[in-house]
Amino acid sequence: MGEDWKGRAALFCSEVAGIRRQAVPKEWGVRTASVKLNAAHPLICDVHQKQAIRVVRRRRRVLGLLLSVPMCRDFSRARSIAHDFAVHFAIDIRTRASPSYGVSLSFAREHSVEARTICGRRISEHILDSVRHGFREAFDKRPNFSANLTILQVGNGSASDVYSRSKCRAAAKVGVRAKLVKLGTEATQQEIEAELQRLNDDSDVDGIILQLPLDCVNPVDVNAVTNRIDPEKDVDGLTRKSVGRLMRGELDPSLVPGTASACVELAKSVCGKEGLQGKHVVVVGRSRIVGSPTAALFLWHDATTTICHLKTQNLKDLCRLADVLVVGVGRPNFVRGKWVKPGAIVIDCGVNVEATERRRGKLVGDVHFEEAKHVAGHITPVPGGVGPVTVAVLIRNTFLRALLRRPKW
Repeated sequence: MGEDWKGRAALFCSEVAGIRRQAVPKEWGVRTASVKLNAAHPLICDVHQKQAIRVVRRRRRVLGLLLSVPMCRDFSRARSIAHDFAVHFAIDIRTRASPSYGVSLSFAREHSVEARTICGRRISEHILDSVRHGFREAFDKRPNFSANLTILQVGNGSASDVYSRSKCRAAAKVGVRAKLVKLGTEATQQEIEAELQRLNDDSDVDGIILQLPLDCVNPVDVNAVTNRIDPEKDVDGLTRKSVGRLMRGELDPSLVPGTASACVELAKSVCGKEGLQGKHVVVVGRSRIVGSPTAALFLWHDATTTICHLKTQNLKDLCRLADVLVVGVGRPNFVRGKWVKPGAIVIDCGVNVEATERRRGKLVGDVHFEEAKHVAGHITPVPGGVGPVTVAVLIRNTFLRALLRRPKW
């Protein structure tokens, strides 16, 4: 377009309730529904003439955000500016735009802003590569060096079989010896504890993982069984002593809970090593495996953490405040797109089979991915997000335990 081009750069519509004029960032210089913008703002540094935003209001709903560009050097730059405003208002224009608002659905689909997907498999490969490199260095210095992981599985649950095999495959890639020990569904608590004690006494075993949930017909106290694992071999960080260390901030890199560590790794892949400092992390879920340890671990990485659960009041409002939103409640598509802060990092720890897709066995997370991806800045998919990173972290923990336990000669 030439410099004499006049018209609209983009019109983008929504039905988001509750957004008022004060919701527009102050640094944009917005005072009323139709005002002039500060031309020095970086968003409009390439635009020569005055700009204006009009927030069209009807029936207490924001119906549209219009960026008018009287004179602009090129249309692509104007469109990118409009997208920045779009991200702020967190509008899913694929589903909410309609011709009656002045923009076609095809235009909305073409110009929608989607979050970047955080590839858990890529991050897991990076972690495993570092373990592989460290293993080679250790083997060069100590030719007899080895790292041994034992996974104890009770029963024949299909999900447990998948998780156990994935850990064994990942271990084989980097040289860690992984062994799967299976007990039948008729196993009693005494038999499980006896097997764990045998593994505790085996000096060749560096790490022990009790595959949960336990698939057995007899009543078993999971907490009591878990606490029978030697804390020095608890690479999954589930024993009482490991949890106590985490809560006190006594972080042993080899004994940090796998899922919690995976969530931090995923967030750091976006923010960087120091990027979590001061970030507001909201964890939805208080389970002993995901929610509680994840909130504690983010806290010790200098983030400000809020932990919520299904009975938390104003849960939606708290989620909208999160720079990093971690969800693990075990309910498919529980967190909707409207709950997400624009540009936030969304980490979905849920693994569910959606009721309407049960025949096809489609896995979905606790976050409604199709809605949230239009609002979030970065989001993890299900599958392929938290799961692969958790497995890689457990293998890394086993390797680190072996380095500490084995003699250095």
